[in-house]
Amino acid sequence: MTMVDIRPHQANDYQSLPDMDTTDVGVLDSQDRACLDELGRFLVERGENERFGVTLLHSHFPISDDEIFVEVADHAARKLVMSPRTAPESRDVSPITVQLLPREQGGQVHAIGLEYATQDAFQDAIPVGDEDAKTLSGLAEILERRHSLGRFGVRLIHDPLALCDDELLLETCDLDARFLDSAAASIDDHRVADSVETFWRWTLEPVTGPNGAVAAQVCRHKCVKACLKDGDRHVKGDHS
Repeated sequence: MTMVDIRPHQANDYQSLPDMDTTDVGVLDSQDRACLDELGRFLVERGENERFGVTLLHSHFPISDDEIFVEVADHAARKLVMSPRTAPESRDVSPITVQLLPREQGGQVHAIGLEYATQDAFQDAIPVGDEDAKTLSGLAEILERRHSLGRFGVRLIHDPLALCDDELLLETCDLDARFLDSAAASIDDHRVADSVETFWRWTLEPVTGPNGAVAAQVCRHKCVKACLKDGDRHVKGDHS
């Protein structure tokens, strides 16, 4: 059985990712969109589109070797808070966002855990494990073939805030305090127009024929998380 090996991120793993403020990481070209389409079709065909989505790999501020990025849920404020913790404070967490590494022929699936979550934030999601090896290996094959292993990662779908169909997570960043806030927001929120899409998932939607019968189903991608931008800089602090 193929195994999944996920190691915690180190400082240089985040240093190698493009910065949200100083690069054009959020600009998707035709090759990016073709890659996303193929990743989405693969997830739908395997029936894993309710388990995994795809995330835009990027960074916001430096992380030390003795720190790990951990997400906690603030249910009262309906937001997720991501911040670095030192290793002793990071027990009982599991990876939710990984960067896949080049595949080994017939070997393990190797990945870097970039973001982790507490069990409270996990809700009913099952942590990533060896049973996900075939799915992760297939995603890695697509990303490697398209030279996008450093462009897109994989995120475990979990929804502690119980987002509505017309909501997404809108992320702001405090660079001084070193934390990210991802608050539930309406897709019609005026701030969404100034945001950068960073996480997508795929669903199957029915297509109704002329006689009212369901003629087919199509795969559609949906932005679930976006970084709020203010001009050329990532928003600092709470701008809700």
